[in-house]
Amino acid sequence: MTFLDSARIKYLGNLGWQALLLKITFFNFSATPYTYVRVVHDNGVLIIDSNKVILDVTGLPDQFRNLDLRLSLHGELRVFPPSTISDEWDFKGWVNLGVAVNLPPPLSLILEGLVTSVGNEVVDCILGAMEAAVLQGIIDDYDAWSAARSPIASLS
Repeated sequence: MTFLDSARIKYLGNLGWQALLLKITFFNFSATPYTYVRVVHDNGVLIIDSNKVILDVTGLPDQFRNLDLRLSLHGELRVFPPSTISDEWDFKGWVNLGVAVNLPPPLSLILEGLVTSVGNEVVDCILGAMEAAVLQGIIDDYDAWSAARSPIASLS
């Protein structure tokens, strides 16, 4: 839902990426978040980090456009080889994601529970989309790897 397709992501170099997420609408204003993500493979662990997000906000007066928004994202994915009891590879990972915002008046008058529930829904959507994208990427990478290694592929 809020995650990106390949047209919404841009490699910035030094293992960093800029991701344009889909527009979020809240009451009568909308925001399109951009986030900067660093992805590193270190000693068999895929690490994802981000602490920068920028909102392109529409529908708000200019004095409310510079929201104090903070993002904290850190996750790791590890691959475990087959064990003596199973011949299947296993993936285990985790992600911590936090978003905080100091709303300017009069937006700060919105009930905290409402803002929190919308924020939690956005975070859940992002995490769900990230999980689906990582799993699909693993499947796609495996399919490409196995096709390249197959005897039929080497004959053509």
